[in-house]
Amino acid sequence: MIIKTTALLATVALGLGTAGFLATGTAQADWDIERERSKGCSAGAWTSLSLEKNRRTIEADVDIERSPVGQTWRVRLAQNGTVIERTKRVADREGDVELSRRLTDQPGRDKVAVRAVSAMGEVCRVTVRI
Repeated sequence: MIIKTTALLATVALGLGTAGFLATGTAQADWDIERERSKGCSAGAWTSLSLEKNRRTIEADVDIERSPVGQTWRVRLAQNGTVIERTKRVADREGDVELSRRLTDQPGRDKVAVRAVSAMGEVCRVTVRI
């Protein structure tokens, strides 16, 4: 009887330990995931798209560098083929253009794409999957 009780308690303890591990594994899905891609544009500028996924949101940061100071850019941000943002930005004193947006995490992998076109016709494109 003592051996059976000990075996039963060990089995229950092992089961609880496994359940605790599975619960921890589920919580890990909420951890931050980061992806970034940088790419040269058509005439010397440089673009990067950074994504940080945390729970149900994705922080998207677009940076265009090496633009002529004061250059106007039309920037389009899309998620899974749907345009989320269309805006114009002007390059600052360092020749940088920035755009930050919070997106809703969609089921499955998300494809976030940016396309920026300067007033002089330079084109920048970057796509990141997360």
